[in-house]
Order: sequence, then C-alpha cells, then structure tokens
Amino acid sequence: MLNKAILISACLLLTSQARATVITALNFNELPSEQGWTLVKSGPHANDAEGDLFSVSGGQLFQNTVGTGQGFSSSGSARYDFTTPSSFADADVITFFFTTRVTAHEDTRQDFSWASHFFSIYHDGQRAFAGIKPGELFANGTFFTPAGYDGGLTNSYQLSLFTNTNTFEFYLNGVLVRSGASTATTVADRFSIMDGTGTANADAVLSQFVAVSGTVVPEPSSLFGVFLASCALLRIGLRRRRVAA
Repeated sequence: MLNKAILISACLLLTSQARATVITALNFNELPSEQGWTLVKSGPHANDAEGDLFSVSGGQLFQNTVGTGQGFSSSGSARYDFTTPSSFADADVITFFFTTRVTAHEDTRQDFSWASHFFSIYHDGQRAFAGIKPGELFANGTFFTPAGYDGGLTNSYQLSLFTNTNTFEFYLNGVLVRSGASTATTVADRFSIMDGTGTANADAVLSQFVAVSGTVVPEPSSLFGVFLASCALLRIGLRRRRVAA
C-alpha cells in the first residue's frame, strides 16, 4: 500500500511541478529492450547481436556501431523503437529531452552524409527528427553547425514536435538552434532512437532520455530534477516496505 501511495505521489509531483506528463524515461542500468523498447535491425545490422551494438555501463547507454556498415549501397538500421500508449494519441506536443555525446562517426557512403546517432518522434501523421555528429547537427533534413558546437562533448538537447501546427523545435543546451515545418509521415505513432542507417555509424554515449507530452514543456534541468526526485521517492517507499517486511 505504501508503495502505491509513493508512486501516486511521484506521478503527482511530475504532473504538478513539470506540468507535463512523462511518456517514457530510460534508465541506464539495463538496455532499452528490457524497458519496453524494441530493437529493430536490418541491412548490415540484421545479424548483429544486440550486445555488439549497444551496452550499458556506469549509468550510461553506449552505441557501438562504427565499423558495422557495409559500403555505399547497404542501408539499414539498428535502432530502438517505442510504441507510444494510445492515451497519448491526442497530444499536441511531444518532446524528447536527452543528453549525449558522439565519440566517433563514420560515413561509408560518400554521396549521402548521415547523422546516425539519431532521434525521431512519429506522432499524428507528423515526424520530427534530429541527428548528432561530432561537428555537425541534423534536424528535419537540414545539416548545420552552431557556433562553438562540439558534439564530442556532453550536450543536452530538446526536440519538440507540435502536431497542432505541424512544426518542430530543436534546442542545444537550452538554446533554440533550429525550427520549422515538421515532416508528413504515414508511420504509426512511435519513438525511435540510436543508429539510423548502416552507411553512417557512430559510437555514442547517452546518459539521459525522457519523452513527455504536454502543451507546457519545462526546461530540461527542471524536468530531470523532478523526475529524479520522483524516482527517489519511489525508491524510499520500496526500501521502507522491505524493512517493514
């Protein structure tokens, strides 16, 4: 009973303080495939074991796909997909908050440079997507490099899809760096993260990821703070329950 009360308190804390609803949040003590995400592999990655592509250690998720592509014509994917609950089908705004760094990147297809540390929101017939490279960013079809940007360092990102206006916004360390029209899609509602194509792979370290819905989106630091506080409350409740037993 105490566990349920703490969980309810955590949910109330999230909704009242962050004014947004958490759809999913990754912890990095286990792989996303153990947290409701599905690993999708095709092309060069079709026969690769999950452990050869992704791993968790020290509270971080490692993408290790450099060297796994197969040349100019072999596209494919090694990504995690999360099917969003039907309760979020009517949400006007979906936002990713994530913290990551790309330690290595390769392009094996010379005519098509891709950013394969990749994040996509598919929702209500629209798509917002962003890619991370050591020296360049990619958002809804456009490559760009903000002044002083270094993707090899740990940076915080925010990607928002507004389906009521068919637009997106992309933030780097709390600063808006790209916005515009979202992309129409027939793909069913889902989230996708990690390696996007077998022709341009990356080694990367993801240390935070939260997806939320809501018309009022908090700053990343406040959202993560509220989320961590809620998790702490839940852990305390579970610990007290074990002690009482």
